[in-house]
Amino acid sequence: MKGLLSIKSYRHLFFGQFFSDFGAFFDIIAINILISYIWGLGPAYNAALLVVFSLPVVFIGPVTAVWVDRLPKKAVMLTCDIVRAVIALSLVWVGNIYVLFVLVFFKVLFGAMFDPARQSTIRYTVPENYLLHASTMSQIMTNSVKIVAPAAGSALLLFINPSSLFIFESAGFLLSAFFVFGIPTFEEKKSKILRSGNSFLHEFKEGFGYIRTNSILFFAIFFLSAGMFIVFLQEALITPWAKTMGFGKAEFGYIVSASGLGMVIGAVALGKWPFWNKNPMKIMLFSGFLTGFFVCSFGLGVLDLLVLPKIMWISIFFLTGIISSGAYVPFGYILQKETLPEVMGRVSGASNSIINLSVFLGPMAGGVLAATFSMSFVFIASGLLLTIYAIVVHFYIQRNPERFRREVSVMEKATI
Repeated sequence: MKGLLSIKSYRHLFFGQFFSDFGAFFDIIAINILISYIWGLGPAYNAALLVVFSLPVVFIGPVTAVWVDRLPKKAVMLTCDIVRAVIALSLVWVGNIYVLFVLVFFKVLFGAMFDPARQSTIRYTVPENYLLHASTMSQIMTNSVKIVAPAAGSALLLFINPSSLFIFESAGFLLSAFFVFGIPTFEEKKSKILRSGNSFLHEFKEGFGYIRTNSILFFAIFFLSAGMFIVFLQEALITPWAKTMGFGKAEFGYIVSASGLGMVIGAVALGKWPFWNKNPMKIMLFSGFLTGFFVCSFGLGVLDLLVLPKIMWISIFFLTGIISSGAYVPFGYILQKETLPEVMGRVSGASNSIINLSVFLGPMAGGVLAATFSMSFVFIASGLLLTIYAIVVHFYIQRNPERFRREVSVMEKATI
C-alpha cells in the first residue's frame, strides 16, 4: 500500500475515489431512512430505489462507456463529480418520492460514467506488477467508506435531519473533483483492435464482444451476475428487516458499517495472502456458498425461529461482509488483469451492465415475492438458492477445469 501511494497519479486517484464513494454511501443511508422512517413508505419503495440505482448502469452505462473511452478520462471524472455535487445538493429540498427517484437516476447516470473512467485510469497510473494490489486497495477503499460514511451519518442523525446529510454527500463529490484535478496528465493510447474508423455502434458492441472472447472474464461475469440476482432478491428488504427486528434509524447504520468492516478485513486478507489468484473462481464460489447460510438466518429471525440480541445480528452482518469479499476482490482483479487499458471503459461498462441487470431484476422479483408470500420467505428462499447455486457451479468447474484456469492476460500476451 505504501508503495502504491508513493505514486502521485495513483495517490490522487485513490483519494478521489475515497471522497466520491464517501458521498455515494451517505446518499444510500439517507434515502433509505427517508423512505422507511420519515415518509413511512413500504418495502416496495425500497425495492424501487434499487431499481432506480440500477437502470442507468444497466441500460445507459454501456453507451456512455464508449464516450468514456473516446474522451480524456480526467475530464470525464471531473465533470461527473461536479454534476453529482449539484444533484446531491438539490436532494436537500426534495419532498416527493418520485422527484427523488428522478434525481437519483441522473446522479447514478453520471456515476456510471465516472467508474469506467476510474477503472481505465488505474491501468495508466500503476505498473503491471501492482495491479493485484491496486485492485485490492480499490475494494478496500470502497468497503472502508461503507464503514466511515454510515457511521458518520448515523452520528450526525442525532443532531440533524436526514435531508441535511445530502450536503455532506455534495461536499464529498467536490473533494473528489479536487483530487482528480491533481492527477498528472497521461498519454492515452488508441486501441489497436478498435480503429478510429469504427462506428459508435461497433465500439458499443465491442465491449460485450471483448468479454465473449475471454473465457475467464466471461465466466466470472456470468457467475457473479447470477449470484447477484439471488442476493438482490432480498437486498431491498434489509431496511424493512432492520425496522421489523427493532433497529432504530441510527442503529441501521451500524448494520451497514459492520458489513463494510467485514468486507474491508476480508479484502485486506485476500490482498495479503493472494493464494487465490491462480484460480479466483473457487474463492468466489466458496463465498457464495457460505453467504447463503447467513441470508437464511435473517428469514428465520423474522419468524422468531432464531432469536438473537442486536449485537449478534450485527456480528452476522460482519461475518457476511468478510465472506462476501471473496466474490468482489477476485472479480475486480480478473477485470483489471484481463482487459487492455484502452478498452477498459467499454469492457467495464459492459460488465457493469450485465451484473447490474441482476441488481435491476432482483429487487423487483424480491418485492413481488415479499408481497405475495412474506419477507421471511424471500430471505430463506434466496439464501438456500445461493448456497445450492454455488454447489452446482462448483461441480461444473470440477468437470470442466480447463475452462477456468487463469489465462495469460492480454497485457502479458502483448509482451510475448
